[in-house]
Amino acid sequence: MTVEKMSSKGWDSLFYPSSIAVVGASPDRFKPGGNVLSNIRAGGFKGAVFPVNPKHTEINGWRCFPDLASVPGPVDLAIIAVKSPQVIPALQECAARGTGAVIVFSSGFGEVDEAGLEHQQEIKELAERLDIRVCGPNTMGIINYLHGMQAAFVYGYTLPSWAVANETGIALICQSGGVGCSILETCAASGLEVAIYVCTGNEAATDFADYLTYCIRHPRIKMVASYMEGVRDGGKLGRAADLALAAGKPVVILKAGQHEASARAARSHTGALAGSASVYKSFFLQKGIIEVQNISEMVAVLSLLAAGRRPGGNRVAIMASSGGHAVVAADKCAAAGLEVAQLSPNTRQRLAEHLPSFAGTANPVDFTGLDVVQPGLLKQCAPITASDPAVDVLVLSHWLNERVDSVGQLHEISACTDKPLVLLGTIPGRSPGRATPDLLRSGVACVGEVDMAAGALAKVVQYAKKVKQRTSDDNYDHKHTTPAVLEDYLAMKTGSLLGEREAKELLASCSIPVVPELPATSAEEAAAAAEKLGYPVAVKVDSPDIAHKTEIGGIRLNLTGPEEVRRAFGAVIEQAGRRRPDALIRGVLVQKMLEGGLETLVGISRDPVFGPVLTFGLGGIWVEVMKDVSLRVLPASENDICEMIGEIKAYPLLAGARGRPPADLPALVSVMAGVARLAIDWPELEELDINPLMVMPEGRGVCVVDALAVVAAERS
Repeated sequence: MTVEKMSSKGWDSLFYPSSIAVVGASPDRFKPGGNVLSNIRAGGFKGAVFPVNPKHTEINGWRCFPDLASVPGPVDLAIIAVKSPQVIPALQECAARGTGAVIVFSSGFGEVDEAGLEHQQEIKELAERLDIRVCGPNTMGIINYLHGMQAAFVYGYTLPSWAVANETGIALICQSGGVGCSILETCAASGLEVAIYVCTGNEAATDFADYLTYCIRHPRIKMVASYMEGVRDGGKLGRAADLALAAGKPVVILKAGQHEASARAARSHTGALAGSASVYKSFFLQKGIIEVQNISEMVAVLSLLAAGRRPGGNRVAIMASSGGHAVVAADKCAAAGLEVAQLSPNTRQRLAEHLPSFAGTANPVDFTGLDVVQPGLLKQCAPITASDPAVDVLVLSHWLNERVDSVGQLHEISACTDKPLVLLGTIPGRSPGRATPDLLRSGVACVGEVDMAAGALAKVVQYAKKVKQRTSDDNYDHKHTTPAVLEDYLAMKTGSLLGEREAKELLASCSIPVVPELPATSAEEAAAAAEKLGYPVAVKVDSPDIAHKTEIGGIRLNLTGPEEVRRAFGAVIEQAGRRRPDALIRGVLVQKMLEGGLETLVGISRDPVFGPVLTFGLGGIWVEVMKDVSLRVLPASENDICEMIGEIKAYPLLAGARGRPPADLPALVSVMAGVARLAIDWPELEELDINPLMVMPEGRGVCVVDALAVVAAERS
């Protein structure tokens, strides 16, 4: 069930109900059906509440009904807190009452065993057939602070309440109720107000991407924070992420499962390199999703975003009470990839008018402690630094002090500039406290630790850059047509391997340049082929069963004469027959040697969640040792491809490092785009490994030297 098919009625019932029924209500607050009633009352829900339990006539002052049929009036939202066998009948009762949405607390479904998974599938099918929005099962519930609705249960923890009107506009979507509570509490302690909280549960009928899309479209939601363990439909998540990027609403995700061991035994370099965790990371980068490593970093990023000011670049100016703190902050910012800006002579001269001669006016600016004893010094100097055209962000490492009215000065500084302002906590435990929400609203982000602040700021800078780069153009040219030569491969069995000759034929049909070569079945044919191609040449064993020729001695390089070619023919045929007696040996390929290029890898793999994935990196025999690769989920724009080329550590070689001529990057981008189109147009292509793809100096193009492919039988 896609978001597009979901009626607004269902979403309104789930997040903005006028009445709530609790099926399985209990007077015991240590049971889900009792705890949720306490939370509904504590949250100040103003609609009708109907406990449902045949054992009681009254619970906590509310009249209790024996079943849903007995409830007077409409029921917008039903909360089901009964044992798993009773869930389906309860859903059917909800449908009979015209209930638009249901939250299923009950566990014992897909998280338990196969039988539970089958029952969970029943919930999905029933929800689709009856057009009911279902959250769960096995969920903690939903909280909408904007509606005073706390339709959730939680033990040993009191849900936070906000003193003001949720102006930070944060929606929190979590695939774990426990982690969600931890994030809620940390946000509350940091002055961040959460507007909506969703625990997605087992996602039987409504999944992570559905909730993300709803929150992005919500007019009062400004950003989304999430704890994610995984998704089933990467394409759907991609569409939701595109919507968020287009709306300028940041998505911040803490992703679990970063170090899983892959059981996949791939026959190509590409398949081995594109692991699930790597694909998620690349997907987040591609879609402008801010990935964080822990809850503290998440809250730091949210604080920077909640201040409401997007950095125009990565240049920071640092002003500190202490010279030591100034140096530490500069080191951490530089290490995070931020640029410590060079202040103009005019800025430094203006600062010197307010500071003593022994104070530092270069960046970082050292107040020498005077800002904590001299009233007004902070507000006199900070706006001067912020006004420098070379500064994108102002970082203040200031000891909060009532004597100089630090908070008041910060408000005044904020009023003087629209650039992001970051206040560091220089003393553990010292923060603006109750003033934090007010500072956030005035544009000052309060982040405790300098390490956390620098890393979080770098990620926000990267997000702001991604928003600027976004275009409305389609990422993929849907007018592209698949070459007719592909029809020759459609009947191949699952897992069939296309050897070098067939893979190159496939690529050439897509207008991808392939190295000149000729087949040969004898030493004399090989020598004749070499004369025709021109020396130097390479001789390779021609076998669809041998993926990596170097490993079995099936290749000879830089041959400069006919006798060398004849000997090479005999050697590679003998080696291949001895090392791989099971392989079909068709002869050899005689190939023109290329000079002056850089060996790279371009490949395709199929991720079970995200589908086709494009891989690029350093090629040759060291690819799996160095693992210097970047990934993008397809479809990918030209800008995506340019970004992934620039990500690899070997990029300086392509750019022309140490006197080396720059590589033909436009030709490389063109070939990678062609490979990406091939993968989208031809779902049977399970894996493709072009290694090496020789990238020649600027103006000389690129050329496929070796390739293999794995073909699946059925279209996905």
